Amino acid sequence: IALKPPAAGQKTVMREIEWNVSKNGYLIPVAIFDPIIFDGRKVQRASLCNYGNVVNNSLKENDEIFITLANDVIPFFNEKIKDNNGKSLIIDSCTCCGSKLVIESNNATNPSDVVLQAHCTNKSCKDQVVKTILSYCVDCEMEGVSTATIQTLYENSLLANIIDLYSLKNHRDEILKINGFGESKVDNLLDQIEKSKKMNVVQFFSRIGIENVGEKGLINLGIKSVQDFWNLNQSDYVMGQTIIQFKKDNKDFIDKMIEIVQPTDIVSKSSLGKVCMTGSGPKGRKELIKMIENKGYEFVDSVNKETNILLCEDSAGNSSKLEKARKLGVKLMNYEEFFN
Repeated sequence: IALKPPAAGQKTVMREIEWNVSKNGYLIPVAIFDPIIFDGRKVQRASLCNYGNVVNNSLKENDEIFITLANDVIPFFNEKIKDNNGKSLIIDSCTCCGSKLVIESNNATNPSDVVLQAHCTNKSCKDQVVKTILSYCVDCEMEGVSTATIQTLYENSLLANIIDLYSLKNHRDEILKINGFGESKVDNLLDQIEKSKKMNVVQFFSRIGIENVGEKGLINLGIKSVQDFWNLNQSDYVMGQTIIQFKKDNKDFIDKMIEIVQPTDIVSKSSLGKVCMTGSGPKGRKELIKMIENKGYEFVDSVNKETNILLCEDSAGNSSKLEKARKLGVKLMNYEEFFN
């Protein structure tokens, strides 16, 4: 029997909504309310998840609301208790650029599953541009590149898109004149940008901003070269439709990026087997995956009958992956044994 008491919750008063624009232009609402205390911790912000929650609850200033802690940790808007006839907090224009919002639905057949999203379709919206460039830098593992760095370069008209990163080396003297940009910081930034050119086609296409398209999806679609990407015409699935539309809307951008980065093709190699991991390894996850692949194995996220090896801290452990591996007869190895 599992006993699950209801999450701790308190009443408070709604004051405003902070709207955060994502890199893809969706406005994410965050409720700001009178401070409440949970176990000595002051809380006055909670995610509202999506535009639909604001509309469906007709949220206004001074509404009495109920906030809980999801999993006893994350502040969560539970419900509106009382309408106090305040100013409506529903918006119809982007809080960053002022563009008219497009309201989109997930088209769920069940009314209770319908989700409304507010979408700013202005590709020049500052928040979208800054977050798109930052996301690319993070995916390329550029060290020391922060939101503040990208935002400052944008505000000084040195960055307007991802392509502009690769022309910053021509503006070194201009960057050095900006407050907070010393020689060491600027040289590190330019060095990180130059190093980011080393990537294969799967990494490249997963980083340039195609919504909800990652490395695994591209691999499953058989993308091994730039030509494979241009030839892709599989519209049976959402991912294929997304890629086809992105190619149509961004051909010049893609061509310029390919010319700059020159991503390498994926060379098919026979795999020594499929390897999964559980528990804490000796290094970070990304580094361990690279090490596994460098040894000639294929990394997989989950254990199934095709998995050859499960890496673990303690083969006598009782994690769900270990239990499944034992049931399927998958070989168990500790990290030290595998990598030495």
